[in-house]
Amino acid sequence: MHSPAANADTAPRSLDGIGDWVFRNIVAIAGWFVLITLFLAAFSMYWGGREAFGEFGWGFLTSTDWDPVQENTAPPSRSTAPSSPP
Repeated sequence: MHSPAANADTAPRSLDGIGDWVFRNIVAIAGWFVLITLFLAAFSMYWGGREAFGEFGWGFLTSTDWDPVQENTAPPSRSTAPSSPP
């Protein structure tokens, strides 16, 4: 006897199974799209931070050495309220 799972990876042989086959392949393509997109987003963040990684190493992610509030290294914030029209 053949089980239905034995033919799951092949194209459907009847019109009854074509909907399942199409759905399975659409979901598989969507899953791969999500995984590739997440990988590319992670790579983009790594690529954008490569100068920081090169200068400070990976420890700057967990280090508490830099404190912009105490060192006053942050630029002053400016409000857009004075320049906005009434």
